[in-house]
Amino acid sequence: MHKINTTIELKSAIEVLRIQQKERGLELKVQLKTTFDSLKPANLIKSTITDLVSDSEIKGNFLGKALGFSAGFFSKKLLVGASMNPVVSILGTVLQMGISRFVANNGEKIKEKGLSFIKNLLSKKNPKGQNEI
Repeated sequence: MHKINTTIELKSAIEVLRIQQKERGLELKVQLKTTFDSLKPANLIKSTITDLVSDSEIKGNFLGKALGFSAGFFSKKLLVGASMNPVVSILGTVLQMGISRFVANNGEKIKEKGLSFIKNLLSKKNPKGQNEI
């Protein structure tokens, strides 16, 4: 900045600073609102899920874990039911954890075997004798 010598220059410099302060205040309010909105719980969850879905490695891992958890949960409900016996309940929880871990770690293999099974089930088998010429 240059040296201010007159009152007119001083008043002009003060006015420029007031305008700058007003502009920066508005920018600060906009940034504060943006930050506040991004810290809302719903937006935090949304951004976390978006990050999970966008990363293919995490996406595959997440889906495998979700399938594993679901398979374990349903197998426990199917085999144990609503038993009030604590021993059966503990065994059911151990079974659930084991199946969950197995499905989560072997999801691709299970998928391949399942698709192969469905193909074999749905494919038409040639009656005996048609393959011979």
